[in-house]
Amino acid sequence: MAHLTQNRSKLLLGCGCAALAMGLVMAPERASAQAIQATETIVDGSVSRNFTGSGTETIVVETPTAVVDWTPDEDGQGNALDYLPVGNAVTFQNGVNNADFAILNRILPSTNGNVAVFNGSVISQLLGATGGATPGGTVVFYSPTGFLVGSTASFDVGNLIMTTLDPSSTFSDWAGTGQVGALDFVGAPGTTAQIIFAPGATVTATSENSYFALVGAEVQMFGDAFINGSHAYVGGEQVSLTVSNGLFDIAIPVGSSSPTPIVLAGNVGGPSSTGNTGDNHMIYAVAAAQNDPISLLFSGNLGFDPAASAGIINGEIILSANYEVSGRDVAGHNIDDTFASFFFGRDELTDVAGSIFMEDFAS
Repeated sequence: MAHLTQNRSKLLLGCGCAALAMGLVMAPERASAQAIQATETIVDGSVSRNFTGSGTETIVVETPTAVVDWTPDEDGQGNALDYLPVGNAVTFQNGVNNADFAILNRILPSTNGNVAVFNGSVISQLLGATGGATPGGTVVFYSPTGFLVGSTASFDVGNLIMTTLDPSSTFSDWAGTGQVGALDFVGAPGTTAQIIFAPGATVTATSENSYFALVGAEVQMFGDAFINGSHAYVGGEQVSLTVSNGLFDIAIPVGSSSPTPIVLAGNVGGPSSTGNTGDNHMIYAVAAAQNDPISLLFSGNLGFDPAASAGIINGEIILSANYEVSGRDVAGHNIDDTFASFFFGRDELTDVAGSIFMEDFAS
């Protein structure tokens, strides 16, 4: 199993009193207040950044869609500081004239190309016209160098996507149409950048029809994700996602260069579907090989809470190596064909082998 390294060095405290004092004087005043340790550049839309306390801030998205580039703060050796340190909290919310929002946060590489590290809290919410806040909005984080989500990190969101593949070319159109159509993700050729959620990290999305997606060359989920809707864990170098009422269409034009593009070893699930039309609760784990055989590894708990009554399907799981997925359909078959549908035969996407391994797996 591959493991992510933070690729950072410790600062040596031997610079002398004068240099240390100058460093303290020159440090930007806002650094102690900001939650995100990076400088923002608004690329598209209208966004305001408000520091609300020590290590807390609110990012208000005034337009239906927005794109923000983040240049990481660095130490004196070119290493990125934690993007969201432990104890810090950032809240994304809509503006007063904006009922909903989708924001793409592009975390640019640091001088030394460090991964983006999350150890604090991310909140995404919608403010109602008469006051009060509920989980909502769509927050997307993109880092081409990868993510390390630590054990103290938490996300309480509407919809969340984290990706190492660039979604910029289609994001504004996709978000501007209410997320109708495909969102395309394109990675650097041969990328093996990882997304790793450590044990203890949590993602919670309690609003109806919420979704959570991790998209990259390699996805390792050891944390907990409780979603009132659907999950998508996708391994590839180029990926296209469409989501509607909890159903994902997942196409992978270019497969992953990682030998283990998906590792799920955490607790992945959510509440049961109500059984109402359109209330689809799904877990997708889909990956495709590029040039070498791949393995999808499962050793955690996947599944939804028990249904409230007989006759309601609480949720469904699709695991696919080298087959694209359209809603509940895989390789010309539907998950409803039998209670436990299996699809065999020649791989749809590539001639390279793809395997699914389950160990101490519960569903």
